[in-house]
Amino acid sequence: MTPHTYLITQYATPYYDNWDLNREIGVYAQDKWTIRRLTLTGGVRVDAIKTSFPEVTYGPIQFAPTLNFTLPEEVNADWKDVTPRLGAALDVFGDGRTALKVSLNKYLIGVDSSAFRYGQLAPYNRVVHSTTRSWNDANRNFVPDCDLTSRLANGECGPMANPNLGQPILSTIYDRDAIIGWGKRPFNWEFATSVQQQLSPRVSIEAGYFRRWYGNFGATDTIALSASDFDSYCITAPVDNRLPGGGGHQICGLYNLKPEKFGVPTQNLTTLSSKYGKEIEHWNGVDVSATARLVQGVRVQAGVSSGRTSTDNCEIVKQLPEVITTATTALPTDSCHLDSPFLTQAKAMVSYTIPTVDVQVAAAVQSNPGPVVQATFVAPSALAAQSLGRPLSGGAGNVQVNLLKANAVAETPGTATAGVVYGDRVNQVDLRVGKILRIGDRRATVNVDVYNVLNSNAVLIESTAYRTFRTPQFVMTPRFVKISAQLDF
Repeated sequence: MTPHTYLITQYATPYYDNWDLNREIGVYAQDKWTIRRLTLTGGVRVDAIKTSFPEVTYGPIQFAPTLNFTLPEEVNADWKDVTPRLGAALDVFGDGRTALKVSLNKYLIGVDSSAFRYGQLAPYNRVVHSTTRSWNDANRNFVPDCDLTSRLANGECGPMANPNLGQPILSTIYDRDAIIGWGKRPFNWEFATSVQQQLSPRVSIEAGYFRRWYGNFGATDTIALSASDFDSYCITAPVDNRLPGGGGHQICGLYNLKPEKFGVPTQNLTTLSSKYGKEIEHWNGVDVSATARLVQGVRVQAGVSSGRTSTDNCEIVKQLPEVITTATTALPTDSCHLDSPFLTQAKAMVSYTIPTVDVQVAAAVQSNPGPVVQATFVAPSALAAQSLGRPLSGGAGNVQVNLLKANAVAETPGTATAGVVYGDRVNQVDLRVGKILRIGDRRATVNVDVYNVLNSNAVLIESTAYRTFRTPQFVMTPRFVKISAQLDF
């Protein structure tokens, strides 16, 4: 009888997740100057935020019977920043019809940014509360016949992937240089320039270019490991006409930890990624919009926006392969550089108030890109071994790999080029009819809204598992009607 191999997850809970906000201060000042046809604005903001964590005591639990330690109170993130706001507007011809606008601003990312979240920084959330281990159910009784409190391989169970489970060894420590001081908080700069032109007294059009870039990224380094502790391998995607090119292609640049390093006690250091190399995230886009206030109360607004995102942390991945691989998942190294296609959204709205009967009529149309399609393939250890030359470390029976490359650029959403796939566009039409009621000096409106008039069933979320990928999981809400009333007084 062939034994079944499973993956067990063990937990060391409960744990506590309270924190103290010691200080959060923001001071802002701005001014404006006008020199003939040029208007300049300038501002500066000073921010200071400090957090800390109270003392926490842990006691024995089922899978960690020796658990007994106290984490002392710890002062944590203490960020201070100065951020500028700069802008200029020029009346190009001095007739008030053509305006050129430019701005450059720096903004701070919320304190719950991806690398430096409140909960992640907390000492109690950096104790290892869960880990995995392989389980070979040899007798097929669906019971792990092994000592789950042991960190070593025994009985039907492999070793714990992280032997620090339930130990007073912080799974992650934070570089104080990254979380204390001036200019260490994650941020983004935004540059914008646009031209606004009045075509007639009630019609104007505006076109703009926008660029946004981010900084102070976090990176997590597994201190006990180096790049040489990982082996690179490939897998062959299954043949499937749902995949770009029919499947059967090689997915390379996957990493797996060497067996002799698996289960070695580890500790992570989270710090600024700039200490390992260059990392970028940029967004570039253009907007075109038009506004018209026509005769007899007709108002029209329409706009088109298109942009793309570029990210690159290849220098980081080269030194820290662990950022793209775990015991159960693997990303190819080419995922370190991603360029999305230009994704375009369009919106339009028209409204009209019929004066003789005080009835408002409005319609809104929008078209947005569909969801990114993924196909997570559970690759068995035997498939990885064809390239790796050995089974996956730690007795792992499989590894999850996305068969669709996210770094290729699609010509248009809904098509596939070199592996990237986007779902169908999401189009929606909404209508509103409202009756204005005048009661003395007060005004009330009774509205009837019809959403998704065309009853579109566009897919918003698709399954990401390979066997069922492209299967809809959530579609647009079908056509429905809402009746509401509003009283102004």
